[in-house]
Amino acid sequence: MIASIVVALVYAFVAALLLQGIRRIVVAHSQFRKGPSIFQAFYDFFKLMSKESLTPNVTSPLLFNLAPILSVASMLVAALIIPLAASTSAVSVGDLIVVIYLLAIPPIALILGGSASGSPYGAIGAAREVALLIAYETPFIVAMVTVALAAGSFQLNTISATAWISVLPLAAIAAIWTLPAAAAVQPFDIAEAPTEIVSGPYVEYSGPNLALLQLGQWLKIFLYASLIAAVFFGTAIYHFQPAVNFVIQFAIIVLLVSAFIAFWQATSGRTRVTRVLKYYWTVPTMLAIIDLVLYLAGVRYMHFLFGWAGL
Repeated sequence: MIASIVVALVYAFVAALLLQGIRRIVVAHSQFRKGPSIFQAFYDFFKLMSKESLTPNVTSPLLFNLAPILSVASMLVAALIIPLAASTSAVSVGDLIVVIYLLAIPPIALILGGSASGSPYGAIGAAREVALLIAYETPFIVAMVTVALAAGSFQLNTISATAWISVLPLAAIAAIWTLPAAAAVQPFDIAEAPTEIVSGPYVEYSGPNLALLQLGQWLKIFLYASLIAAVFFGTAIYHFQPAVNFVIQFAIIVLLVSAFIAFWQATSGRTRVTRVLKYYWTVPTMLAIIDLVLYLAGVRYMHFLFGWAGL
């Protein structure tokens, strides 16, 4: 048990930072740039951890300094519940609802930290983060609930035993569609907007506090993609040696992130908050709802289209 917990935490930390390096390289090459080293996120994190954290004249010093810790702690707990390159999670507690709540904590911590910073830029960024969270969480939750109802359980170990993308492809598309907004990359970087509100909630953070706040966001991207991989692609493919399983899962996540996050980041400009809400509450949400209604109505359209057996 202890060994599984340590492996899950170390894997989540290393993979999350490597994923950032790969995403930056993909974006750079798509824009005909060289890009940073694949280990740049490691350099940034450890450099910030060696600096001094400054607490400005904020409205709530306790909340300001607690937000980064809350962000990272929630993601470390999520890493123990989500199946990472194995048929079961590191700990046999928690379910899909718990994981969805945990994945929402880093944005909430960012909102709390930005609101407590005493900076108008932080307050504006926090307000935008609220709208962004509501926008992409709606289709994501509907997609996940659709899978849970089809599986007859909210237990992740039970859900991940089946590759639900072959049964509920519209729900899978809706969930994957939310990845760019969850990662807060262009055009969904409205809360940070460095050229507009000078990084928003991050503006007053420095040193270890900034490092932990960024780490929480990086872990969230990795674990968000890990949850999608476990739910829609299943864990039955991880039947090799543990080292090989980790490589297979990380490759799936890199493909998801590179295709659906790096593409948006490299080809889009920033958009307005109202457009993000309208965008995610129309197409992705409707796709997830259509799959939910069809499944509850007993329509197994994938079976009729391709001969795949519905459950």
